[in-house]
Amino acid sequence: MRHRQAGAANGFVGRKNSARERRRHGSGDNPFVGRENARPEIWTYGHRNGQGIDFQPGTNLLFETEHGPSGFDGPGGGDEVNILERGKNYGWPVIDHRATHEGMESPLLEYTPACAPGSGMFYRGAAFPQFKGNFFFGCLRGTRLIRVTLDGRRVVSQENLLEGKYGRIRDIAEGPDGLIYFQLRIEMGVAVRRAMTTGL
Repeated sequence: MRHRQAGAANGFVGRKNSARERRRHGSGDNPFVGRENARPEIWTYGHRNGQGIDFQPGTNLLFETEHGPSGFDGPGGGDEVNILERGKNYGWPVIDHRATHEGMESPLLEYTPACAPGSGMFYRGAAFPQFKGNFFFGCLRGTRLIRVTLDGRRVVSQENLLEGKYGRIRDIAEGPDGLIYFQLRIEMGVAVRRAMTTGL
């Protein structure tokens, strides 16, 4: 059985401590510091292809979007939203989709058919008070934004926004004005961007 070890050079999410933290706490509290054959910067591992990452306001839970198998390395679909927690193994390449395995984490959300998630973010602004604290991510294949309403780590609901209206949505960010900006595609080296100015 294939198994991604904590020492692997890819498939992990790392945390780099600042120089100040290293002075105060030595090598830091990353879970694999000092472990033989493990990289000290690893925070979590067992990831196939992480895309977006953001901390949930109020809880500081770390959410991540991730691509599932592409067909050549497993059944299609299985795109994920995960909550990343210290030292945990998120399963790739042993498990994917909604499979479970002792000692491995299954995703909070899973998407089949594939939606090919891009970057993700929590909305913190004032322009859309109804979206405060919601998690958003764009879809390259599903050609939409997905809005996830959460209560801490519990999923309350999901909603598709702008479905099929603009095509592939690669990147998403909140502007200083509180509007939601998203990048659609790259054409001749130029990024095409739009702003969501209404709460739909």
